[in-house]
Amino acid sequence: MFAPKNTSTLDYALAACSAIGAALTGYCAYEGAGVFSKLDASVYVNFVAITFGLYGLGFLLAPIVLIDMNFKCSTDRYHEFLGRFTGFLMLLHVYVFYYVLNTATAYKIGAIASTGCALLGPTYAALYLDPKQTPMGHMPAHFLFLIGGILALLCA
Repeated sequence: MFAPKNTSTLDYALAACSAIGAALTGYCAYEGAGVFSKLDASVYVNFVAITFGLYGLGFLLAPIVLIDMNFKCSTDRYHEFLGRFTGFLMLLHVYVFYYVLNTATAYKIGAIASTGCALLGPTYAALYLDPKQTPMGHMPAHFLFLIGGILALLCA
């Protein structure tokens, strides 16, 4: 991996939040849902279904709005195409995750998906892209993955 382009304290702090969330969900994906956990695994399954579902719906219906809201870049019809395509796949993932799989499997698949998405999404963006790191921009994504990691750990 190349040296980060974005090297401010804020960039590193936000990247650390989503990376820690990824590490926690990665651990939980390895361990699976626990019998003696603080919360039932369905709590984490619901969290992932809601967050991925909302992002999927946003990317399917308004990809340009989401990209413009989160990044300092000019968008075009290819961004719109890839956004809609990704949004559809996210919604399909949520459907399978929530309605087809049992809770233990959905917990594990949700943790795997969250690990990859946290690292390839907000962590990478904070270090290498031009995200709008504001409360109304890209910043909340880092905290969503950190909260998801903590929630997954409480269900492990």
